Amino acid sequence: MDGAAFKAALNKLGYTQTSFAREFRVKLRTVQNWARIGPPEHVQAFIGAMLRQHILSPETQTWASDSEALADCSDAMYASVHSLFLKSVRAGWPREVVAATMNLLVERALAKKS
Repeated sequence: MDGAAFKAALNKLGYTQTSFAREFRVKLRTVQNWARIGPPEHVQAFIGAMLRQHILSPETQTWASDSEALADCSDAMYASVHSLFLKSVRAGWPREVVAATMNLLVERALAKKS
């Protein structure tokens, strides 16, 4: 990952160089250097993981049908939810228990008032 790719990744994730430095407690000058010459390998791996888990914002708030809205949201969330499911199963939790737990968490989230 070169500097341009690092800047593009920050932008996709919604960070400025300053906000990234602040959130991850890295000196701003260090982040500026990464934006110029590219980050070290461990930061590249971290950014890559963040990009894989990133949920895209909707391109629109208007869909022709509910099924289109569900399909768009499903595409945006799939990598994160699937990764969480696989991690739980690999840790030894039965698939059915993981699925039921995810449903319970969604119900709890919907029950909370914003």
